[in-house]
Amino acid sequence: MARLVNAYESLMSKYSASYLSDATDSRVALACEIYTVDELRNSPLFDVYAFRINYNDDDINSRGDAEEGDNDTIHTPIDSDVQNRLDPHPVLPIDVHPQDSVSDLKRCIIQQYATAWGLEDRKRDRDGLYLGWELIYGNNHNTDANSHSVLSYHLFLESYGVNNGDILHAVVRK
Repeated sequence: MARLVNAYESLMSKYSASYLSDATDSRVALACEIYTVDELRNSPLFDVYAFRINYNDDDINSRGDAEEGDNDTIHTPIDSDVQNRLDPHPVLPIDVHPQDSVSDLKRCIIQQYATAWGLEDRKRDRDGLYLGWELIYGNNHNTDANSHSVLSYHLFLESYGVNNGDILHAVVRK
């Protein structure tokens, strides 16, 4: 019995550092389910980034989601330095397709922001995505924390009802 206890303690001490690591657990997803976007943004544990979904005009019109003339309000990205001075929480445009999976969107985001967010030293999941961050979608200023959803990697954007111009938030554990 003593050998069994020693083996268990050895395994637990060997893996406890990685088990408690911010990159290998679901603390970010849990925090996203518990807190509002504003509470996450004000937390010292997380950075929150906003992304505006930009679907290709042809994709929108082929699905019948946009009437003629609805695309007149195209969101033009402006210089990020100017935008950051004007708005402490800038909304960054991201070009995607409604049938992209959440994993596809996360890949697109990390290609552009992994270095700036400090993700490159983190472990990766089975899809090759950095761990320790989540995408959320929903009513972002509602005081009810359940008014937004953590996006599951295997579902498509259209599965969540994400429309052109909608805002998604990336919540990154510091």
